Amino acid sequence: MIITVTNQKGGVGKTTLACHLAWRAAEDGTVLAIDLDTQANLTQTLLGRTVGIEGQAAGVFGDKPLETLSLSSRLALLPGGMELKEIDEGVELLSAIDKKNKIESLANVIVIDTPPAIGVRQVAPYFWSDILVLVLTPDVFSLKGMADVRNTLDRVRTRNPGLLLRVVVNRHHPDVSREREIIDLIAREFGDDLVRPILAESRSISGAVSERVSAWDYAYKSPVRAKAMRDLCETILKIV
Repeated sequence: MIITVTNQKGGVGKTTLACHLAWRAAEDGTVLAIDLDTQANLTQTLLGRTVGIEGQAAGVFGDKPLETLSLSSRLALLPGGMELKEIDEGVELLSAIDKKNKIESLANVIVIDTPPAIGVRQVAPYFWSDILVLVLTPDVFSLKGMADVRNTLDRVRTRNPGLLLRVVVNRHHPDVSREREIIDLIAREFGDDLVRPILAESRSISGAVSERVSAWDYAYKSPVRAKAMRDLCETILKIV
């Protein structure tokens, strides 16, 4: 199963969710996390550093065999890095779409973190994936992008008709009425594709990520926030 976590803007908690999906999936089987962002935030969280390693995720788009970096007996990583910048500039999308066969047999679950910008590194994984996870925050910018998401999905499904969309709303402030209204609009637009629970803004979750552990393994966790994150990850992972 290949899961791609995406959004066309940063700051929505995309990498935080990708890490938690990888951590939860690794409790049950083998997982490969692929960091396709030049900022390498997924790499920093899972590995603890980005200095002194090569951006091996760029190899997904090449012809040489891949060498993954083992983080545990069940979790491996293809790190991100500045080398990835050349992919958007030098690789054709049609060529990149055909690279699914390089990764699909490397683990039971593959979690891909994409850059927050349209390009080959963001769009090609849509064609490889079983599940596309769109992470939104409850603000007007998310509302403006919903039509673009539908248009993109329509194009991708001409080649990948089985692609499932799952929408996650993150960083919600429950006491803000305007956010609740926006979540209602998102729910009407995406229907059953909206995954619940809605994830509230949480210092507990951000603290866990800074310590490079899951929200449910964090020493100072909020039990409510940790359970919400775990339940959401399990819902996504059980779809296929």
